[in-house]
Amino acid sequence: MHFVQRSFGAAITAAGILGTASLANGATIASDPFLAGTTPANGEYAANPALIVGAGGVGQNPTIAGFTGPWVGNNATNSVQQWGVFEPSINVPDATGGRARFNGFGTTDPTVQRRVHRTLTAYAPSSTYYFSIVSQVQAGDQNGSGFVGAGFTGAGTDGVFAGSVDNLRGLLVGSSATGTSSSNLVIRHRDQTSPGVFGTTDRVIITNVADQAVNRLIIKLEVNAVGGNQERVTVWVNPTDISSEAAASTSVTPISFLDYSMTTSSDITQLTLTGINHSKVGSFDEMRFGTTFADVTGAAAVPEPAGLAMLALSGLAMLRRQRA
Repeated sequence: MHFVQRSFGAAITAAGILGTASLANGATIASDPFLAGTTPANGEYAANPALIVGAGGVGQNPTIAGFTGPWVGNNATNSVQQWGVFEPSINVPDATGGRARFNGFGTTDPTVQRRVHRTLTAYAPSSTYYFSIVSQVQAGDQNGSGFVGAGFTGAGTDGVFAGSVDNLRGLLVGSSATGTSSSNLVIRHRDQTSPGVFGTTDRVIITNVADQAVNRLIIKLEVNAVGGNQERVTVWVNPTDISSEAAASTSVTPISFLDYSMTTSSDITQLTLTGINHSKVGSFDEMRFGTTFADVTGAAAVPEPAGLAMLALSGLAMLRRQRA
């Protein structure tokens, strides 16, 4: 399947800001803006610009609503040395804090991966979930077949998305290399025809994604919506209006497909970053998980009415100066 890549982050006028502000936050399950700082109690990570030196983000345990315990990694070689929190954030209108930068994996063995994850606090299961993830990835890799991605997943017995373990669940968004200099932006999920194998199927969202391009995906996951065991997945790629689900669908045509990503509505238990088979560097930001569209579209970034008025006045004043 081929989809047209759309640019994101065009200049926004004061009227546009007023017209596309997000709805009020409802019941967000978890959201991590990756704040860099020195106070874990304020949700801050110790930034680690020396990406391959030290323990990276593993072991860090900032206080963030919706998460419990520290970030942990698997046992692959140097698996805990390849990620960290960096500033500034990826450039989208409602971004806050920094970004998570993950260095992928340095082997050509597709069954081995580098992975870090943080456990979600227990939450009330829902029949419908929403994700929001912003990505900025390097295209291709030296082996031509690697993957680097992030998402909300379950915890399988052999890691995440490797092997044929039937209890792995969830979705990853990331870069799947198609050559040494080219990649597709994909959603990695369970194989519809072989639901016992996880991580072998990529749903292509953008073909030949540009190197370092910024893309936001808002994903709706309806659990067991078809035939009692298949999920309906709806994806908005770089919507320019996120004031509501209907507005997003007007601004960009959503992509829809079926998969076997879940068994029950409580399968998703962690936020995951992973790299497989010599994947390149990927940055991920504003990872949000909730039960409504408004939960994951940056409601925290919406100014109060007085602030919106001042913003509009400032924008009009700027336009007048430009016309003078």
